[in-house]
Amino acid sequence: MAEIRRDAWPIETIDGCKSFELCWKRYAAYLVTEEVVGSCAKYDDEVFSGKLLRVYSKSHFLDHLSRDTCGHMAPILHCKLICLNHLIDVAAYAPPEIRVIAPSREFSRT
Repeated sequence: MAEIRRDAWPIETIDGCKSFELCWKRYAAYLVTEEVVGSCAKYDDEVFSGKLLRVYSKSHFLDHLSRDTCGHMAPILHCKLICLNHLIDVAAYAPPEIRVIAPSREFSRT
């Protein structure tokens, strides 16, 4: 267990964190997966940038959409939010609008 947790860190709200609202005006699909069952695999054939908000240029979710859906009006952008208890995949026609909804607070260790 120590080896699994070696490079891991908790996703938690602490002083200094900001809260955001992400809004997609038009999307093709979304998928919410329970974090424990969705975090097991390592897919070396997927390509993405980012850590907690990933943007994929190649993914199994994009492959699924191209194979099992049709009639898209534009290229699809795949974003994945890595949350404490969920993994949220969104396939949309444009990036989300992002708005800060809570200002950061000073972090103090007392």
